[in-house]
Amino acid sequence: ARQGAMAQRRRRLTYVLDAADDHGDDRHCAGVNALVASSGAGGGGGGSSWLWTAGRDSSVRRWDLRGAKPRAAGALQGHTDWVNAMALLERSQSLVTASSDRTVRCWRADGSGACVGVAREHNDYVMSVGAAASANRFVSAGLKGEVFTWDLATMVATERMPEPEPAAALFHAVSVYAAAMDGAGNIAVTGSTDNVVRVWDARVGGAAKPLKLLGHEDNVRCVAVNAEGTMALSGGSDATIRLWDLRQHRCSQTLAVHSDSVWALAADPRWTSVLSAGRDKRCYRTDLRSRESSPAFESETPIAAMAVEANQASVWVSGPSSSVHKWFLEGGGGRRARSNAFVAGTSPIAHKRMVETAEAKGEVLATPEQLSPAATIEGLPGIVQHQVLADKRHVLTRDSAGQVALWDVVAGEQTRSYDKADFDETFKSIETKDVVTSWFAIDARLGRLAIHLECPQCFRAECYSVDLGLGGEDDVRVCPGDIVLRSLLSRWVDKQRRASGSRRSSKDPAKAKGEAVKPLVDTLAPAASVVTADASGVTWRKAATDLTGAEGVDMFPEWVIDCVLRDTYPVPAGLKCSFRLLPAEGSNLAPIPNPKLTAPRILRIRKVLKYIAGKQDMNAKEQARPAHELLEVMCKGQVLPLDYSLAAIRAHVWKRPEDLVLTFRRRKA
Repeated sequence: ARQGAMAQRRRRLTYVLDAADDHGDDRHCAGVNALVASSGAGGGGGGSSWLWTAGRDSSVRRWDLRGAKPRAAGALQGHTDWVNAMALLERSQSLVTASSDRTVRCWRADGSGACVGVAREHNDYVMSVGAAASANRFVSAGLKGEVFTWDLATMVATERMPEPEPAAALFHAVSVYAAAMDGAGNIAVTGSTDNVVRVWDARVGGAAKPLKLLGHEDNVRCVAVNAEGTMALSGGSDATIRLWDLRQHRCSQTLAVHSDSVWALAADPRWTSVLSAGRDKRCYRTDLRSRESSPAFESETPIAAMAVEANQASVWVSGPSSSVHKWFLEGGGGRRARSNAFVAGTSPIAHKRMVETAEAKGEVLATPEQLSPAATIEGLPGIVQHQVLADKRHVLTRDSAGQVALWDVVAGEQTRSYDKADFDETFKSIETKDVVTSWFAIDARLGRLAIHLECPQCFRAECYSVDLGLGGEDDVRVCPGDIVLRSLLSRWVDKQRRASGSRRSSKDPAKAKGEAVKPLVDTLAPAASVVTADASGVTWRKAATDLTGAEGVDMFPEWVIDCVLRDTYPVPAGLKCSFRLLPAEGSNLAPIPNPKLTAPRILRIRKVLKYIAGKQDMNAKEQARPAHELLEVMCKGQVLPLDYSLAAIRAHVWKRPEDLVLTFRRRKA
């Protein structure tokens, strides 16, 4: 029971903030990891009709290619982490996606976007999927060496392939970054971090050891297999492409055309040529019969994924940027074949020397003719740098376009833009001396700020309601974690209570404080998505505005339900501070009757001055003036700013373990 309670507490709730100008936008805001082109119906000129893009922002998006410009045609939301790979099963109009959230999901590819299955067998990031063109089967692979084959109809794993043995020199499990399947779903090919290409035959069962194809000298990053299951291609971090004969179990060709890691491969339907791309930003088309290779184009960023259109005349590529680009291939877009081809070597070292020699002579070897893409699906800038201010409420960010902005994570909104200011200098100029307990964790892994709340940490900070702009008396203290949870889930709570006929408890802190949470509801909730896990540990994501109230309480961590429905949460110890308040020597002011006091750590000097003034014998004229115009408080001889809290004084001025000592005197003219 104790372990169950601990597990409940460890379940966290995350909210992801959209920028004010991109809420509801159809574009990616982080790198695009995977692409799939679909011919479908209505493809103009033999080209593809649809393009699917999957990104590091956890979304999968569909684009209509039938017009003059690509048009957004829907998004699939459900993954909670990077989507690393996709595979389309056109026979059943299904799309399979693999994610770092450890799930494989199956979606309707007909435009409805319905998620029809979720597979949860993987214990770590799922890095790749490969589908059979003529059968409802696919393979998934990921970290920890896990490889599964699946029946699409049931989303049940038909085989779990035996994990590769750990490499002796590394002492950890091999990870699998690439997977592909033949047309019938009988042969699966994988590439892993032990430099090995493995061939799995589903017909003999997962207990059988795979065929190992050796030759790569570094990680295998991409693989492909032909429809008949007789040939395979692999690309590696050793900058080579290898063609394998699966019947003879040998490497029939080694192609060295790149100067760095090969991350993406696409063979033509007859397997007479292959497109390759990777870290060196170049895409090459290589003839597998003559070994003649020519550069198709050079991208501005490394190329992580490719999707060739049905007519083989153009290709879409993506990488760490949130934008996706279309490039014409040889003969596409009215282009003629180029004459800057070369014969691929077998050694990447020799290829590199050849390039360096040509450059030394002032020659340019195999320069792509295309200088710019034929079309672009523009993405949004994603956050690439962030830093939390000392007040544990504001976060400074910088996006991929260089824009610097300030965010309020309690209100859930961007409060200020600094354009393209220097990030570090801006942070120094706005940093405060506040000392506030950390109550959240934060990252920008998805290209947007994700704020993670866990119990009891998220309830350990407090602040005054007026500091949050909630109004009310200036001595009302609130917990920002409590405020955020009530704001995020306010609509869900209201619908739950209406459905059950219950009312908010009279001991509800929000009600007792004059419904202080209300002003935040309309600012935080619409621009935020909720990410958490249900009772079985399966993660899910929804926009806060899409919560219908039909979601059961078991969809949320128990501690969240305690807070928003049962009006209770663990109140931490240590929120108060003891200090002594004495008149300064020679001040001629009356001493405080009981100079040893205890107050909230967030108490500010402005309030201390009001307390002191109330204990002094002042005339009517003095009583009419604000206390801070008459008095000042010092610590170790230093006059304290009005906005300093007791916690800040202890940390920045007092710097001792014993009780804080403050002195007061009349303010000098």
